[in-house]
Amino acid sequence: MSRRKKGLMRRRYELSQRIVICGGGAIGAAIAFFTSRRGARPVLIERHEVAGAASGKSGGFLALDWCRGTPIDQLAQRSFEVHAELSSELGNRWGYRRLTTYAGYAKHDARRIPGGRPWLSEGVAITSRLGSVESTALVEPCMFTRGLMRAAEMQGAELRRGTVVDVARRSNGVVRGVALAGGEIVEGDAVVIWLRAGCRCRQCWATRAIVWCLKPAGAFPPRHCSSSTARRAAKY
Repeated sequence: MSRRKKGLMRRRYELSQRIVICGGGAIGAAIAFFTSRRGARPVLIERHEVAGAASGKSGGFLALDWCRGTPIDQLAQRSFEVHAELSSELGNRWGYRRLTTYAGYAKHDARRIPGGRPWLSEGVAITSRLGSVESTALVEPCMFTRGLMRAAEMQGAELRRGTVVDVARRSNGVVRGVALAGGEIVEGDAVVIWLRAGCRCRQCWATRAIVWCLKPAGAFPPRHCSSSTARRAAKY
């Protein structure tokens, strides 16, 4: 068998995998959407509701170049592009729009400062421009997350209600799925647990998802990490 055919067979196998995703935030919904679009069979498990926590209550602010000079600069730039692509592809049901953004502060007196904007309260002073329509944008985060999950379901992803309490393993220690509060085991070829660790160090900032496949997971969190949340997750 040729190397190309072997590669295609391996690819089909990988894309047909059942992926268990724990957490219905923006990242969980995005994983479900993009993996289902490529042929995988994701199952997203959420104990409350999609976008029921931080992903539904954030500012929804998008910036092209705010990570410049950091290890995730290219990722941030690509993310900014993908938001525009998704709004076009899926009908922009979450109010995506490019806009000029400013920094400012509330004043104690009501005197209007020269250079203010007519749509802005007289009690607010603008200190600088943060970005233009070329570099900043906005989405309604709850609608975005839920819209992405609905699109994922249309591609074959499954949304299940449940509380994940543990990772299920085979007798040899390999992860085979997750255990729910009611005792049910949801099996999968890969498990993704999305958490928002409290530590803001660069290693943890870029390693928010812990992915268990059919091989041992790498060391997480880094030794210096002080986040108790990350350390509790790492015990699995």
